[in-house]
Amino acid sequence: NNEVRILQGYLSRLSETYPQIPPVEVSGVFGTATRDAVYAAQQLFGLPVDGIVRINTWNAISDAYRDLLYGEYAADGQYGGTTLSEG
Repeated sequence: NNEVRILQGYLSRLSETYPQIPPVEVSGVFGTATRDAVYAAQQLFGLPVDGIVRINTWNAISDAYRDLLYGEYAADGQYGGTTLSEG
């Protein structure tokens, strides 16, 4: 799944700066490692910790990724409109 690959890429890059977020392999499969990284990101960003990537989680992760790469000059994160979860 391409959307899961994008999420995993964001989480993988964030894990290099935020040790609370475990690194994940970019595989396109939303498995346990991705879920655990989502849990960690949700906790870090003050969101409900449920392991499901809805709009608020997606925006927090993509905004943090954007800020790491580009600072304040990046466009807002783009939520693909698909809820992502393990399985």
